[in-house]
Amino acid sequence: MRIMEIAKRYKMRPLALYNLLYELEAKGIIDVERHGRHLRLRPFEIAEIEKEIERRGYHSVLKGD
Repeated sequence: MRIMEIAKRYKMRPLALYNLLYELEAKGIIDVERHGRHLRLRPFEIAEIEKEIERRGYHSVLKGD
């Protein structure tokens, strides 16, 4: 899953999502794998990111989520 897909799912700006990633990485909660300009997000990291997004008050706009 890409950053843009997560941002669209929660109707948030990609920059806000990148800031969230930076904060989670700084706290040691996730360890994002980088390949050049791209980020590789593993299922565990996606789950942690979505959990933090929902804790901050965003809700998924996709039906069934």
